[in-house]
Amino acid sequence: MRTLAGIFGERNVRVDDQDRYLHGFGKGYLDLIRVWKGSQASVPDVVVYPANESEISRLFSESENSEFVVIPYGGATTVTGGVDARTEDAKIVICLDLKRMNQVLTIDEKSLLAEVQPGCLGPDLERTIGSAGLTLGHFPQSFEFSSVGGWVATRGAGYESTRYGKIEDMVESIRLATPQGIIETPRVPASAAGADLKQVLVGSEGSIGIITSVTLRLRKAAATSNYSGIIFRNFQDALEAIRTMIQEDIVPNVIRLSDPSETEASMALAARDDEPLLERVGLWFLRKRGTSTPTAP
Repeated sequence: MRTLAGIFGERNVRVDDQDRYLHGFGKGYLDLIRVWKGSQASVPDVVVYPANESEISRLFSESENSEFVVIPYGGATTVTGGVDARTEDAKIVICLDLKRMNQVLTIDEKSLLAEVQPGCLGPDLERTIGSAGLTLGHFPQSFEFSSVGGWVATRGAGYESTRYGKIEDMVESIRLATPQGIIETPRVPASAAGADLKQVLVGSEGSIGIITSVTLRLRKAAATSNYSGIIFRNFQDALEAIRTMIQEDIVPNVIRLSDPSETEASMALAARDDEPLLERVGLWFLRKRGTSTPTAP
């Protein structure tokens, strides 16, 4: 532990039961079951909080000949066991919590690029670049609690990926600290030479190294937003309408198709006592025309 304290500082090395336990679980159903059962088999032995790339590189250098397992930890919204510390070997498991590396380092408003540290959470990123009238356009279901490094490491998708693409389409370059040194891809829009190393690193799930910074491609934020719902006679008609839109290159930011049961549940959750008269009349008219519509709660 003296070695870790020398790298990260004593305050940033935690071995107490609470810290270790909180870093042993993601947000999947299996994680919830393990919590309910009081399982402690998969918690890390120690949690460290690096402040920069240099400290992570020093950890790899110090542990080169040691029996260490290093697990990167971002927002911990994983549902795939990404923070599971179980190992078949009797090795020390170090959880590397990246929450201190949470800054937007630079914003290039001319080239529409931002260099971001891995621990930056979604709302903090959008708030910072939004002040310049920009957006990344990446809004996964875990947006409020997940981090940039996690998005890239897991090759994430968001609600607006129909328009903006998935996270791999937004990464200009990526930088990792590995046991063999630093890996950084060129900061260029595209390359026509050889295999694309960037696409190997994006989605690598921490198996190659720890992401220390990412340069992301931004977009101009829309001046206004308009969300509309359309009720179709049946599911197949709705599916064909979406297919036609995409093939005709009519691509809004978000297209979501719900079956009757999901639509009814959504409207029940959104029900208001002051439901507009026009909305009630509209649903009544559609039912008269033979269209299946959600029933009032």
